[in-house]
Amino acid sequence: MSLIRQIWLLCLVSVLLAFGGSFAVSLNSIHSYLQDQLTQKNNDMAQSLSLTLGGLGGDRVAIELSISSQFDTGNYERIVLKMSDGSVIERQAPTRVDGVPQWFSRLAVVRAAPGLSQVSSGWAQLGQLTVVSQSGFAQAELWQSTRRSFVISLLVALLTGALAWVVVRRIRRPLDATVGQAEAIMQRRFITVEEPAVPELRRVTVAMNDMVDRVRTMFADQAVQLEKLRQQAQCDPLTGLWNRVSFFADLRASLEREDGADSGYLMLVRLLDLAEINRRVGYHKTNEIISSIATTLQTSACDLQGVRLGRLNGTDFALSCSSLDSIQHFADHLLSELRERFAELDESSAVVCGVASWHHGMPISVLMATVDEALAKAERKGLFAQEHVHSLQEPVMGEGQWRDGLVLAVREQRMQLVEYPVINPQGQLLHLECPLRLQVEEGGAFLPAARWLHFAQRAQLLSAIDLLAVRTSLQAIAADGIERAVNIAPVTFNDSNFVSTLIGVLQGFGKPVVKKLWFEVGEQVTQTHLSVLRQLVTQTRELGVHVGLEHAGEALLKVDGLLEIGLDYIKMDGSQVKDIAEDLTRREQLASTVRWLRSGGVTVIAEGVTHAEDIALIWQCGFDGITGPAVQVKG
Repeated sequence: MSLIRQIWLLCLVSVLLAFGGSFAVSLNSIHSYLQDQLTQKNNDMAQSLSLTLGGLGGDRVAIELSISSQFDTGNYERIVLKMSDGSVIERQAPTRVDGVPQWFSRLAVVRAAPGLSQVSSGWAQLGQLTVVSQSGFAQAELWQSTRRSFVISLLVALLTGALAWVVVRRIRRPLDATVGQAEAIMQRRFITVEEPAVPELRRVTVAMNDMVDRVRTMFADQAVQLEKLRQQAQCDPLTGLWNRVSFFADLRASLEREDGADSGYLMLVRLLDLAEINRRVGYHKTNEIISSIATTLQTSACDLQGVRLGRLNGTDFALSCSSLDSIQHFADHLLSELRERFAELDESSAVVCGVASWHHGMPISVLMATVDEALAKAERKGLFAQEHVHSLQEPVMGEGQWRDGLVLAVREQRMQLVEYPVINPQGQLLHLECPLRLQVEEGGAFLPAARWLHFAQRAQLLSAIDLLAVRTSLQAIAADGIERAVNIAPVTFNDSNFVSTLIGVLQGFGKPVVKKLWFEVGEQVTQTHLSVLRQLVTQTRELGVHVGLEHAGEALLKVDGLLEIGLDYIKMDGSQVKDIAEDLTRREQLASTVRWLRSGGVTVIAEGVTHAEDIALIWQCGFDGITGPAVQVKG
């Protein structure tokens, strides 16, 4: 039984005892008072009447008349005179009880002692007189007094109960706040509450607030340390750009990912004759030149979306981008900026630039061969030259055709959810990861999101597509009972009505079905729509829906209050786990990140597992689940 219920029970028992006690005492007092008064009346009337009868000189007729007269004018049940010669003069009437319930008359009987007196005339004893007054009036008065006492006692009890309610509510408010604070901690939300006025409760609240602050600080400090470990494991120590392993792991994941970009560019920038520069200007000046290339790349690409920067070796820098409209203009601007920087640092230094276009699903080996060819041609052209090699064919359909095809695909529900298993360390199925594919051309192939996502975004169809995917997943769950995960595009969160519409869709299915649904959103949502993500987590938690991040990687530890969002799971991007068997430092950094997330109650899953030899090491890092081409379900 809860503490509040125990307090209420104590208050209720106390009020009932007080009410019953006061009522019983009041009833007993009134009952005793009426009996005493009635007894006193009997005695007084017996004495008065005996004096009157004694003055009649023993005249029997006069005595009878006097008794009859007294009996008729008063309220008596019985008047009896036992004469000394053995005769009896008696008058009696039945007890009259008007307006009193029979049950009360039986329970609370007013029994007064009869009045007794000796009747004498001079020295002669005439007899003994007994007077019994009518008790029905006392019974009626007792009933009325009892009713008044009950009403007054009830009012006092209600007033006491109201006062107890105010006091309990005053106690319950800080207790509820403390309980809510504890529940929030379980949901990875760290909140502080106002300190109550009650000293005992204030001590509890102060302790809880202090604990919450300590836990929040502890997780924040761990996030800072993990970010430092990530940079040491994945970034070039001089420039801060991604190192070769991390850059190519991310590029490979982008080319293979179901919802990756459809196309983009890979640019290599090479610093010419590094050994000669180092001999001519020295080690420190050379490092300054290398850092200036990295800084210029970061500055030039700061406004681009989907851009990745890396330092592949001592002389080569790489830029991968999926949102660049004019690579020619960007390359010209970059080379111009570098020429100005080198004029200040070392006029003899120079770079060249090679660019290759890529498309989704393209083998990375083919892409690298293409961009190496472009870089070699640029070197043959001379200093600050650039060369472009296009490996991407023009799309068959124009933007208008894409838009019309997508509208019809959504309207006619020409779509399918591809199912990839996510398993736990025991090889059992956690859920099915279900990316959406659309049939844009009637009778054509079902295309992955990488092919149509850009056009759907420009046509403002992503909200409708995501809702269609949710409905289809729920219908599949209702049919076979298997849990499924559905992706929600980051751009969908631009729709202010999406969350409310989504909740309506979920409420249309039963909770046993809805609680088997997993929502996953891209990591970038924590940067662009954090408040909407919090709203989604809060409103779907009551329905039992799991909400998590997918493709988590570089920006994960930079999210302010990541564990306070209340996410159920996080899927680490394939670039984070790919080929970890070959990199001990990156593996240790990944294990530390997983331990940190799991300490906050978050389930951690590895994406894009392609090599069977990595699986055992992934489990050693503490992951709760894996998915990818190398994953197989047991049983």
